[in-house]
Amino acid sequence: MKTRRYAVAALALIFAITLFNLTFAAPLTPQDKDQVKWVIGSFAANVNNGNVPETVKLFSPNMDSSRKQAITEELYSRAASGGLRLEYFADLSDSSVEEITPGVLYKVTGRFKAEGPNWNVSGLKATFTVERVNGYFYINDTDIFEKMGLKGVGKIFGWIGGIMLVIFLLFVVFVVVIVVLIVRSQKKKKLVGTGGGPSTI
Repeated sequence: MKTRRYAVAALALIFAITLFNLTFAAPLTPQDKDQVKWVIGSFAANVNNGNVPETVKLFSPNMDSSRKQAITEELYSRAASGGLRLEYFADLSDSSVEEITPGVLYKVTGRFKAEGPNWNVSGLKATFTVERVNGYFYINDTDIFEKMGLKGVGKIFGWIGGIMLVIFLLFVVFVVVIVVLIVRSQKKKKLVGTGGGPSTI
């Protein structure tokens, strides 16, 4: 009897989990994704045109005031002169979009290319947090300017440098091991060559 209860409870739990996954598997509908793509695309287009006022209109009214000021200052310092070229490739797959507040706040990850006077970066990751307000999506936050700054690029080079250092150390260890084995092999040959075999005298 108890076994049957456990089996029914387990089946009910599996059903509930499956239903939950089906319900929340696609946090954004295709129409939502089109709108999010449009908002982020408009952000990049306005940045490329140096149109800061139109870019700021894409910000959510609920955006943190200090973040809004910081991003607006970045826009004026980098993009107002039209000296910044930006391309952003958002990953809007269901597995990539993070639902922060159900039905309202979503974090979108993607890679970008950016180019300014005497510098360019490509393939770095950045996020946009988008918010649904009265049925429309607005930008609530983004770390794209931090990622295209010296700190963001420095982290990438730091990782590359770390990987190169590990490869170099492994190579040095490999060479040392080979040298040690060769030296030991030579010593063994010498010992065998001077061994005390039976004398012919």
